[in-house]
Order: sequence, then structure tokens, then C-alpha cells
Amino acid sequence: MYRPFILFTWLFLLVSLSDSIGQSSENQWFIEGTLSIQDRKLHGASVSLQHTSIRTITDNNGRFELKGNASGNFLLVIHGLGFSDFDTLLHLEPGKAEVIDLKLEPGYCEMPQLEVFSSRYDAMRNLPGAASLVTAEQIEKIQPLSSNEVLRKVGGVHVVDEEGLGLRPNIGFRGLDPDRSRYVMVLEDGVPVSLSPYGEPEMYYSPSIDRMQQVEVLKGSSSILFGPRTIAGVINYRTADPPAEQKGVLQLTAGDQGYGSAMLGFGTTIGNTGVQLNYLRKQTDDFGMLRLRMNDVVTKFRWFLSARSVAGIKIGVYDEFSNANYIGMTEPMYQSGQYDVARLAPDDQFHIRRYSLSGTYTWNVNDQLRLEGLAFAYSTQRNWVRQDFAYNALDSSGMLLPKPSDYSGVTWGDESVSGGAIYMRNSTGNRYRTFDVAGADMRLRYTFQALSMRHEWSMGIRFMAERAHEIRVNGSKPGALSGEISDEEYRPIQGYSAFIYDQIHLGAKWEISPGIRIEYMDFTREIVRGKYKVNGVTQARDTVISTRSQLAEVIPGIGFVYHPAKKVSLFGGLHKGFAPPRIKDAITADGVDQELSAELSWNYELGIRADFLQSFHLELTGFYLDFENQVIPVSESSGGTGAGLVNGGETKSTGVEVSLSFSSANIISSPWQLSLLTTMTYTEAVFDADRFIGSTENAINIKGNALPYAPTISGNSLLSVLSPIGLRFNLNVQYTGVQFTDVKNIEKPAANGLTGELPAFYTVDAGLSYEWKKANTQVSCSVKNVTDERYIYTRRPQGIRVGLERMFFVSVRKKF
Repeated sequence: MYRPFILFTWLFLLVSLSDSIGQSSENQWFIEGTLSIQDRKLHGASVSLQHTSIRTITDNNGRFELKGNASGNFLLVIHGLGFSDFDTLLHLEPGKAEVIDLKLEPGYCEMPQLEVFSSRYDAMRNLPGAASLVTAEQIEKIQPLSSNEVLRKVGGVHVVDEEGLGLRPNIGFRGLDPDRSRYVMVLEDGVPVSLSPYGEPEMYYSPSIDRMQQVEVLKGSSSILFGPRTIAGVINYRTADPPAEQKGVLQLTAGDQGYGSAMLGFGTTIGNTGVQLNYLRKQTDDFGMLRLRMNDVVTKFRWFLSARSVAGIKIGVYDEFSNANYIGMTEPMYQSGQYDVARLAPDDQFHIRRYSLSGTYTWNVNDQLRLEGLAFAYSTQRNWVRQDFAYNALDSSGMLLPKPSDYSGVTWGDESVSGGAIYMRNSTGNRYRTFDVAGADMRLRYTFQALSMRHEWSMGIRFMAERAHEIRVNGSKPGALSGEISDEEYRPIQGYSAFIYDQIHLGAKWEISPGIRIEYMDFTREIVRGKYKVNGVTQARDTVISTRSQLAEVIPGIGFVYHPAKKVSLFGGLHKGFAPPRIKDAITADGVDQELSAELSWNYELGIRADFLQSFHLELTGFYLDFENQVIPVSESSGGTGAGLVNGGETKSTGVEVSLSFSSANIISSPWQLSLLTTMTYTEAVFDADRFIGSTENAINIKGNALPYAPTISGNSLLSVLSPIGLRFNLNVQYTGVQFTDVKNIEKPAANGLTGELPAFYTVDAGLSYEWKKANTQVSCSVKNVTDERYIYTRRPQGIRVGLERMFFVSVRKKF
């Protein structure tokens, strides 16, 4: 780690001197002013120029200052809690000075919710850990088809595609396995979205990026405020709130291979009541291998109950029908180049329907005390019809062994290579699953002064109840919806947690943030039907097996922030990472309690966050994750058997992540504007203790081997150029380094495509957009994979999958 610390040293010196360098510039414009509300000076309000990175917050006396070089018309935007948003158009040019003193009207515009980031501009500046905020403007530049494209703009995040639209996200942080995003706590407006946060945290549903206003990513010690999983970090998708006045948007998108989407949004506030309605429709017939029909409806209501309290309700319905499946190509199929978009199991069906309801309440008792409440419930039905298949095999003399007895007559691939061909079978393994989740979360935030130190307390309690119902039905032909019930079980869980967190301000420059979280879960696996041997023959039969177990953990953490200069922050911390075991792993199908402990780690980080030379923003973080007992997934989605577990034992993940952004609007007096956002991550994630794989005679010690799907180097750059006439050009480059796909780090590809090294690859996306301001309309077009790069992005779930070919899209967005 000596190289990262040398880097920290010279960057610290650079940004510490940057203020004086930037301030020596002449011919700047200057804005100053004071904000007040009801004869009280307004502290912590965000003051910014729209579409630039020029921003600040008001001090304790309500004062603010802005300066810059760029000329033109700019919209000054003032935003914060306790007052209605304000904006005014200013004409700025070098040498001009503006004085703005405002008395703002009381009011609320934000929907109450459990915050990951505070709405104040300085929130990230004071965070004792790495954090990233992807704004609505950045999302617009990316022109994303899925949230995967947005998350790749965040350092330390590795995202593996599955079907190209991010419907089943695979997100990994800092070398952790990305399979189904198991280690990441994913929220939408502060509410969990995984199937079952305690018992089965897989992400088979992903919030649609089309309706998001911003994406917040939090790592480090402050992630203990959100559980139950605290190992990787938190992703919070924030949707549009009811606006202060009537607003609407209609966006239509069309693309190659029959892709189309339509989104309608409308919101308004009448009196004390606000409403925001969004409807999204997506469909495609040949998006790679995918056929899709998806509808997503979300409605938010907000009520101002008093000058200091606000309540909200959010209702969502999501329905998706597609032909998603697990089967992928074998190595001979990939080498032939003929099967990249072939539908190997055309009768497979995937149907997911999700209903969600949440209620939120915020009461600012006074300037020091704030109460927040959240109650939520959601139900996810995930029904999957998947055709069975088998790989061919050759005997020792090279002769082809017999096909399965239920062979359907369909063969894919090359039978001359053992494992190189796929035999489709006249049977299905249908997984019908329902997950019900309900919970309540109460939090208190209290600011007070003690021993000449300012404290910002956060404390809270949460209860969550989960229930999974799983049925496996074996059909007798492709596409069969019914058949013999071979397995059925229930998995009820009750989870309880509490935390306390104190942000202590030691003067103007130092902040220390100790905290502790307690997690307790009580879970049961109830098996009512399974496969058992009767007289030497395995058959399905009814049974009654019920096993109950409990798990408790104390999760401490501490972080710090040091401000050596006005726009420079050094931060660091350590905290205990916690991930409860999946219930199906903790209790076997025979009802045996494995007495598995949770996955535990100690996570360390040290970083610097700075704005310098008026136009640059930097965040550089070194991290170290020390796992005591990491579990390597063996689920079918990760290419495993779907049963049992692989205890990886001690693992280590060490690395550096950096994010650097630049905006020319702050320093160059030109009608042309240029912005650049670059992120890069270096990670070494390895097994750190002796562990032998294989039979006794041929056992292999994998100590020092890389963890699966953990690229050493990855990076992303987004360049945006805005012309004086409103035409914007965007160019995005993504690089992903070499990855291993199994714990043995086998480099040679297996014939069946399940293992083998994944070569490094890069993709280039480009976009062009024009904003017709008089008509409130934006027209854009984009090209994904400009160079038509052919690459393998995963060997999961069961075989090789390649990236999408070059594709074209056009979109029209109308605001009204």
C-alpha cells in the first residue's frame, strides 16, 4: 500500500495550494448575498449555478459567495429544507458583481424519506467515507439503457451484465463477488428492494433508471446506518418528488431490434398536497437473446401537515414478462460465432410482478431535533419456467456417450468435443417463488452542544418481517407451466436492529463519527415436500421438517473527516462488515442447522475529497477489506449447483479508487462548455489462507488466487461537449480488466464454457442531443458499442454470454 500513500501525499499538497492558485486569476465575476427565512438567517442552504459545478452553501450568518470566469446567462438555484426552492436568471461576465439578499418563503418541496445523503450541498464534504452522487444532469449525458451504465461511473463498483438491460443486476464493490448483488444494500427512496433483505438478498428486480433523479452510492463506516448488510456499501435510487408547481414529461425511445420505451411523468402541488405519477413501458423482440414486455407504475403523494412536518405515501406496481434464462454458449459455439444471439431455450418464460407500498413521515420538532418514520411492505412474485439441458460427453476412446433419455431432438454446438454440445431435454424445472417483506424504521436526529463540541446524533430502531414461499414444479415438455411438485418450502424471518451514530465536530476542521449497530435475526426453514430416497429410489414426497435458528451480531464503526482547507477533506474509517447467511445455506434440506456464522469482515479506508482550481473535483480512496469467512456463492445464478456452500475462508481485498471530474464553465469565458468525468479502480482480491480444492491426491491450494469476477483494473471516462446552439456531444469509454471465473483461476476455457479466463475488454458509446428550449423539447440519439466489439462479459449463470452488438437509439423528451 506504499504507492497509494505516496499518491495521497502529493495530491494533498496540490489541492491544499489550489485555492491560492485559483484565486490569483483576474477578471472574474462575483456574487454575494444573504438568505433569511422568517427573520432567521438560513444556514446550510445550497446555492448553485445550474449546469455548472459552481456551488456553495450558506454559512451560519446566511451568507454565500460565488465567483467564476465564464460569461453568459446562468440560472441561480437555491435549494434546501424548510423553504420553497428559488431560482433567478443572471447575466454574468468578468468584472461584474451581483449582490443578492433574499427573504425566502417557508415550505417543503422534498418528499420525506430515510436519507442516505443529506439534501444539503455540504453533505458529501462531511461524510467520513467514500461516496458518489450521480445527478440527473449526468444521467442525461449518459443516455443509459440500464442502471448498470450509471453505476460504472462510480469508482470501486464492478457491474456484470446479464441481458443488456440491467433487469437482473450483478453489482460488486471493491473485489466482492457481484453475483445478484448479494453484498450490496440496494434501496429506492430509502426502502430495500431485494427479494428478502435478510434471507435471500438477490436482486431479481432492479429499479428502472428511466425514472430516477439521482443515484447515491455510499461506502465506508457510515454504511452501518443501513442494514442488515454492511460489507460492501449502499446504493440508493431517488425518484422524482412532487414538484412545487405543475410539471410533466413525456419521453419516447426507439432502437434497433424492436426496442421501444415510453415514459410519462406528471406532478403538481395543490394547497398542502403534492402528487407525482410515473408510468414506464419497455418492450423488445430481439434485444440480443431477450424478448421483453415490462410495465412500471409509481405514484407518490406528499402532504404538508404543518410548517415543520410532512408525510408521504408511495405506491408501485412492476410487471415484467420475458424469455430470460440461464443457459449460455459452450466454447465451440462461441468460437464459431454463429450463436451469439441464438435463443437456445425459446420456450423459457420469466414473469416477475412486484407490489410495493411505503409511508414516510418527517417532523422537525425544532432546529435541533428531527424525527423520521418509515413503514413499508412489498410482495414479489418470481415465476420462472426453464427448460432442462445436458452437455454431451465422450468416453475414453473418444466415442459419443448416449443422449439423455428425455432428449428433445434439439442439439446446439459441437458433439465432437466433450462438453462442447448442449442437448435440450423434454422437461422443465419451474421455480415459482413469492417473497413478502414488511418493516418499520424509526429514526431520531438530534444536534446539540456539549463540552464545546457540536454533536449530530442519529439513532434508530427497525423491525422487518420476511416470508419466502418456494415451489419447484417439474414439467414434461418445453414451456410446460405445470407438472409434478418436487419441492415446496417456507422460510419466515424476523429481523430486529438498532443503531446509534454520533458526528462530533471538534472545532472547525475535525469531525469524528463513532457508531454501533446491533442486528438480530430469527429464522425458520419449513420444508413440506422434497426429494428423498425410498427403497433406494429417489422420489418426491410430502414431509414435515421445520428447523429454527437465531443469529446476532454487534457491528461497530468509526470514521473521521479533517478539513485542512476550505474545499479539501481528508477522510477515513473502519467498520465491521456483516452479511447474514442465506437461509437455504444455513439450514439444509434435511433440516440440519449448519450453525453458520454471518460473513464478517473488517473494512478500512483512507481518502481525500477536494475541489481545486475552480473546475476540478477529486475523490481518491484507498481501501482494505479483511474477510474472516467469505462465502463463495454456489447458486445456479453464479454457475454453481444451486445447493450447498463454499466457505472461502479468509480473503483480502486491497485497492485504490479514484474519481476526477472537470467543468470548463467555471474558468473559461466561452459559449462552448466541456465536462469530463473519469473513474478508475485498482483491486487485488485474493484468498489469504491455505485452502485446498479437489480430491486428497490432487488437491490444489488456492491461497493467493484471485477471487472470481474481480478485475484488477477497471475504468470509465465520460466526455461531454455543449455547443452555443444547445447541441451536446457525449462520448463514454468503459474498460474492464482480466477476470477469473472460478476459485482455481483456470485460464484455459472449459469446453462447456463455465470456466476460463475472461479477457480484458473495452466498449465505446457515443451520443448526440439537441435541446430546443422554446419548445421544452430535447431530441437525442446514441450508439452503444460504437466499435462493434465482440467480447465475453460473463460465463454465468451457465455458459458464455457476449456483449451486445453495435446498436442505435433515438429519443424525444418533451417537458410540459
